[in-house]
Amino acid sequence: MYDNICIPTDGSAIAKHAARHGISLAQEFDSTVQVVSVIDERLFAHQFGRPEAAAGAYRSAIETQSTDAVAEIEAMATAAGIETTIDTVAGVPHAVIPAYVDEHDADLIAMGTHGRTGFDRLLLGSVAERVIRTTAVPVLTTGETTDTDASYDDILVPTDGSKPAMNAVEHGMAIASRTNSRLHVLSVVNLPGISSELDEESSIVDLSEQLTDETEGTVLEIAERGRERGLDVSTAIENGTPEEEIIEYATQTAVDLIVMGTRGRTGLQRYLLGSTAAYVVRHSPSPVVTIASDD
Repeated sequence: MYDNICIPTDGSAIAKHAARHGISLAQEFDSTVQVVSVIDERLFAHQFGRPEAAAGAYRSAIETQSTDAVAEIEAMATAAGIETTIDTVAGVPHAVIPAYVDEHDADLIAMGTHGRTGFDRLLLGSVAERVIRTTAVPVLTTGETTDTDASYDDILVPTDGSKPAMNAVEHGMAIASRTNSRLHVLSVVNLPGISSELDEESSIVDLSEQLTDETEGTVLEIAERGRERGLDVSTAIENGTPEEEIIEYATQTAVDLIVMGTRGRTGLQRYLLGSTAAYVVRHSPSPVVTIASDD
């Protein structure tokens, strides 16, 4: 499933944390790793008008940071026995990374949600979310509060039965199979979010029963598929706001990884909203793999 994993880095602690997860998955899937550092050309915009020597020294320092950043991740991957290539490129990070991934046929990106800030920044904090929105490739993200352990015993797959969510289920099952992890299947019935769409002939009780029945059917179907593949599966159905319930479940259950789609149902039957994935990426205590919609 993951033959070539791309690890963007700026040398920050969070980028190195994401790299550890990328390398761990590369070991499990026998993948190659492509390490890349994007030098943000916008950093040099304010150098115009400064003495040429000062501007040159500034660029040289940034380029050295970039080279050192990829070399450090290369050393980590090589020590883990992973075939690795490295690269440094210039441009706007959120635009360069998806294009680079497409050009090099990567099928997973592992990156931090925040990077360097201030004078020496190479990647910006918003890059990860913009990459998630624009790439068709799964993206593993780690944040400032993410556990530093890069092993997986429990994997959470939130689902609403939509095509993007079911696509994410396949990725979650594949990772769980490779890592011998327990699979947690969670579905959240978002009654508060849909109550405003009720018509005169519907009641909140009827709607609750309908959605709960549909949700139970979806969760049981996924659980059965997982067990047929030899996975240890737990199931849960919660009522509430999807993003909050996902984070609460992940925290209470101490899951090691969340795998979810970036889009879900819409309209009367929606359980997960498009903004849910972004919220989870920002607040998750665990790494998150987001799977883009392929519809």
